[in-house]
Amino acid sequence: MTKYVLGIDGGGTKTLCLLANQYGVVIGQGLGGPSNPYHASDDDLKTAFHTSIHAALAHLSTPIELAAICVGCAGAHNPVQQQRVQGLIWQALQMLPTHLITLSTTPPPTEVYLDMVTSLAAGTGERFGIVVISGTGSSIYGETREGQQVQVGGWGKFLDDEGSGYEIGRLALRAAVKAYDGRLSSTLLEPLMLKHWQYSSLDILFERVLTQPFTIPEIASMAEVTYHAAQQGDAIALQILSEVGQQLAHGVLTAAHRLELTDQKFPLVMSGSILKNIEMVRKQLLTKVQAKLPFVEPIHLQVEPAMGAVYLAIKRLAH
Repeated sequence: MTKYVLGIDGGGTKTLCLLANQYGVVIGQGLGGPSNPYHASDDDLKTAFHTSIHAALAHLSTPIELAAICVGCAGAHNPVQQQRVQGLIWQALQMLPTHLITLSTTPPPTEVYLDMVTSLAAGTGERFGIVVISGTGSSIYGETREGQQVQVGGWGKFLDDEGSGYEIGRLALRAAVKAYDGRLSSTLLEPLMLKHWQYSSLDILFERVLTQPFTIPEIASMAEVTYHAAQQGDAIALQILSEVGQQLAHGVLTAAHRLELTDQKFPLVMSGSILKNIEMVRKQLLTKVQAKLPFVEPIHLQVEPAMGAVYLAIKRLAH
C-alpha cells in the first residue's frame, strides 16, 4: 500500500508544499504565501498552509491518507511556535475537500523544524554538516554526527540578519541616502532604485520610506537592484555584496569552531535565493571559508529545501 507524506518549506516570502510517496518520489507541489510564524498572524499562516497543500493535492483523482508531515519553518525556534504551526497545519488540512484527503479524528504525525534543519537534510540526505541560508533572511545551522547542534544568526531584522537579502537592501538604501546627501560618492543604486519602485525622484522615495515603511520582503527586493548595479561595476554595490559574503563566512567559521569541525571534512550546504542567484556573494563566502577550512565540501543546493522535509518525513515512517 502506498504511503504519502507532505514536506513543507515555509519562509518569509513563500510556502512550498511537496506531496511525495514513501520512496521520495514527488507527485504534487503547491505554493502559498509567507509563513514565518514571527511575521504572520494565525489566519495568514493557516491560509499559506492551506493554499500550498491544496495546490499540491489538487490533481488527485481519489482521496489519500497522509502518513507523516514534516515542516521546515523559518522562525520556528521554540516548542511554542512549533506547536502553533502543528495546530494550524491540522486546521488547514481540515479545510481541504474530502475528495482529496481522508482524515481521521487526530492529526497525522507532524514534525516542525527550523527551516535550517530541513535545508541541511535537503543538501546532504542526513543531519550532518553546516547549512548557510541567505534569502529574504539569513541563518546558519550545523549538526555533528553525535547530534550536537548550533545556530548562528537568523534572529530577525531587529537583532541580527546579517548576510541576508534584507541586509543587502538595508545597506543599499542607506548608501542611497548618503549619496543623496553627498556623504558618499554617486552610485547607480539611486537611478536603479527609482526605476524599481517607479518613483520620479529620491525625495518621493525617501518620503515613502518615512511615512509608510517598507516591508521586509520589499527591502529584500533591493538585493536584485544591488546585484544589477554591481554587474555594471558600481563600486558601492560591489562593496555591499562583498560585505554580505564576508558576514556569511564569519557565521560559517563560527559554527564550525563551535561544533569542532575545523580539522575534518564536512559538507557546507548553500541555500537561499541570494546564494543561488548572486555569484559575488557566494564566491566571497567560499573564498573566506576555504582559506580557513580547506576540508570543507561545498554543496550548491540543487533541490528545493522542502525535499529535506520530505526526507525527514519518510524517515519518520521507518520508526
